Amino acid sequence: MGGLGALLVASLFLGWYRPCPTGDCGAGPAASGWEAFAVIDVVLLAAGLVAVVALVLTLAQRTPAVPLALTSTGTFLALAAAICAMVRLIFVPGLAGAGQSTETVRLLGAWLGTGAAVGLLAAMLASIRDERTPAPPRSVEEQARGVRTLPLSSGGATGDPGPRRAS
Repeated sequence: MGGLGALLVASLFLGWYRPCPTGDCGAGPAASGWEAFAVIDVVLLAAGLVAVVALVLTLAQRTPAVPLALTSTGTFLALAAAICAMVRLIFVPGLAGAGQSTETVRLLGAWLGTGAAVGLLAAMLASIRDERTPAPPRSVEEQARGVRTLPLSSGGATGDPGPRRAS
């Protein structure tokens, strides 16, 4: 999960789109995730950082409560990031200065970012149910040593059954 978050953040620095004004798509500057998006880049960055922080907390905490709480709330952020990345993979944004008739191609960053966002969502959903391995079951002898017997009479520890009622 932390690796997918780091990949998502790193993909924002790669080229996501390149305008092809004359049909020659190999030339021209590529727009990174930071340049191509206005708000979506912040959502992708936040989802990636939550995943990295969840990994660090999982390694640092002895109990799963804190990492699970962060992961369960971070799942909504990963869902938003996955939806935003898939929408921008399908519907390419208009790049500034590209013109109306310019075709825009998707580059490696778009594919890596979308794959990392979808994978991050799947990993967070899978980690919510992971509550670490429970303690191994006790043996029969250990269970027998831990059994306490309670007296059935109301007389206490002396064994005196107490007063009897006449019937």
